Amino acid sequence: MLRYALYDIRASILSTDRFFFGVALPIVFFLLFGAMQDYSSQPMGDGNVAAYVMIGMALYGAVQNTVAISGSTVAELSSGWNRQLALTPLTTGKYLGAKALTALVISAVPVIAVNIVGMFTGVEIPVNQQLAAGALTVLCGLVFAFYGIMMGLLIRNENAVSIANGLLVIMSFFGTVFSPLSTDLLKYARFTPLYGAAEIARYPFSAGQTIIIGSEDWHAVVSLVVWAAIFLGVSALLMRRATRR
Repeated sequence: MLRYALYDIRASILSTDRFFFGVALPIVFFLLFGAMQDYSSQPMGDGNVAAYVMIGMALYGAVQNTVAISGSTVAELSSGWNRQLALTPLTTGKYLGAKALTALVISAVPVIAVNIVGMFTGVEIPVNQQLAAGALTVLCGLVFAFYGIMMGLLIRNENAVSIANGLLVIMSFFGTVFSPLSTDLLKYARFTPLYGAAEIARYPFSAGQTIIIGSEDWHAVVSLVVWAAIFLGVSALLMRRATRR
């Protein structure tokens, strides 16, 4: 299992598409929406606004990579890859375990990359808050593995990951991942999938402050839990239907 996971991690890191969308693009977005903006140097909490944006972009990259891994896993199993694995000592359980390890490592790559870039572009954030936010970013990103599985089961072809990640861009904008929204839009942002993950990932730094209005702690937790339950529930129903067939 470990050998397969290492192979899969290497293949994922060397994948041009995955590197561009999961690592390079979050860095570019951080520079555009964070480091290069005049408001990035404005104080916030124990640091500045650039740190707030940085955490959001790191989350975007983590979610992109997690969805890519989970969605491609469903596509592989649907194509009969599990029957090929049956000819090897790697059982389905070990295969899924290897994929889970791959998702964990690959989701951490953009988080580390964006944080390193942030350190050299004027981000101000205490180290302990940065480490805590990074850990929460990876964990929140892994929740969206259920979203990737759901999309893979819905579309059931190689386009599933592309469509799922395309929708993530829209969800990221309305979920305050890219930048804070106005008070009017924020009323609706609470109901979008990425809102809760973004606010929880930022919590060690922002303490629940959303820049536009005050603390929204409970909205974020409820949002993430509800959407995780929806993705998991729909995935289970689709899996059951596929099994019956």
